[in-house]
This record gives sequence, structure tokens and C-alpha cells, in this order.
Amino acid sequence: NWLNLEGGCSCNVRPMGRDLVLLSSEVPNELMATVHCGKEWLNNCFLNIRLWSPHAVSKQRFIWLRCFGIPLHLWNLSFFTKVAEG
Repeated sequence: NWLNLEGGCSCNVRPMGRDLVLLSSEVPNELMATVHCGKEWLNNCFLNIRLWSPHAVSKQRFIWLRCFGIPLHLWNLSFFTKVAEG
């Protein structure tokens, strides 16, 4: 966990989509204390920090796709669009 390695709390960082991550901790109040005490450091890592809500969803997602036997010259947007649609 890079946040722990950088001297922050022992928080979990979970990707929620292209531009969102969820910071969580099993230790009560640890995350809130980190946000308040380490605000300057966190502002170097994140554009903004806000409390989670059920409406906090990303409109984009990343996926990892493993393809075997596909020549590199076919790797383009058109090819992967057809894979996703098929």
C-alpha cells in the first residue's frame, strides 16, 4: 500500500474507476485524522478529497484484457471495439 509506505495511515486504496479511488481504514477515525493532518501531502496526490456517497461513481472504467495470437498490427481501437461488442 503506497499510502502506508509514504508515511500515511494504514489505509486501503481501492480504484473505483478511471478518476476515483476509495480510501478506507479498519482503524476508527484513522482516515479522518490523516485527511486533516496530512492535507498538504494528500493534496499533492489527489485533485480533491471528499466523503464517500452512494452517488460517487466514475463514468469510465479500466479493464485488463489478455489476448493471445493477435498480431500487433491489429491492435487498434476498431479491433478492441469489435472484441467488446462480440
